[in-house]
Amino acid sequence: MVAAPLFVAPGAASGAKAPTPPIPVSGASGTVTVRDGLSASGTTVQPFQAQLTIAGISFPNHEGANHAQPGNVFVHIALRVTNLASATRLIPFNGDNFKTMAMGMSHNVPGVGVNDDVCMPPALDGLGVDPNISNQVATQWCVLSTDYETAVVRPHKSKVVTFGAQVVSQTDAIPSNFALIYCPADAATPTILPVGPGATPTTVPG
Repeated sequence: MVAAPLFVAPGAASGAKAPTPPIPVSGASGTVTVRDGLSASGTTVQPFQAQLTIAGISFPNHEGANHAQPGNVFVHIALRVTNLASATRLIPFNGDNFKTMAMGMSHNVPGVGVNDDVCMPPALDGLGVDPNISNQVATQWCVLSTDYETAVVRPHKSKVVTFGAQVVSQTDAIPSNFALIYCPADAATPTILPVGPGATPTTVPG
């Protein structure tokens, strides 16, 4: 009788470290109308639709040359942007004269209550238009400033862009504490894409 061969996991024999499994995310997705998009040559275009989908989240200890304080990490949320138009489009977030995307942090994280300084960066354009909508969003999320990003996306293709925010404690670095909020000035219903697994996108009634 021949003994069954012993199974050895890939990399086990060499002592290689197993890859870290991805952090589960909601995959929440919403279709939005982009009114500030540009053509491939940089000219203004008619409004078109794009799909925004939460693609991932990570909590690195450094961001460029900046290192997190001991016990803290940064927050990076990856967003898959799909161009639903029939031509290549530049989809800007947080450009010079407008702010459409921000990171939301749950009030479950200590120090990010509605009245805390960290919750009061320059508002998204849409949140600044209607105080009632702004207040409704603020009861759910602390709205934090995030990076300027531009996705150049071909027709019916996708590109992933990553938004970063300030450091948080490692104990609070869990997907359910974060969301991305899309709210240009002409959006009566902000699109909120929660990161945590099992969560679904929401809009705030205008």
